[in-house]
Amino acid sequence: MDTLSVPTMKTVSIELPAADYNLLKALSKKMGWATKIVKTKKSELDLALEDVRKGDLKSFDSVDDFMDYLNS
Repeated sequence: MDTLSVPTMKTVSIELPAADYNLLKALSKKMGWATKIVKTKKSELDLALEDVRKGDLKSFDSVDDFMDYLNS
């Protein structure tokens, strides 16, 4: 009985500069690989760090003012 050899597939995630994506896409096409872009949701920490970089910070005169802000 003949058996077909089915290649074992692996899923790989890589991060690369956007400018290099077309190179990866062309290579993938030539090799017969499938590619897809998976959008990831930014974490709350990433969003907070972006706010800091933009200078979008809050300041409070007292802890009570801060607590009032958190509870509102």
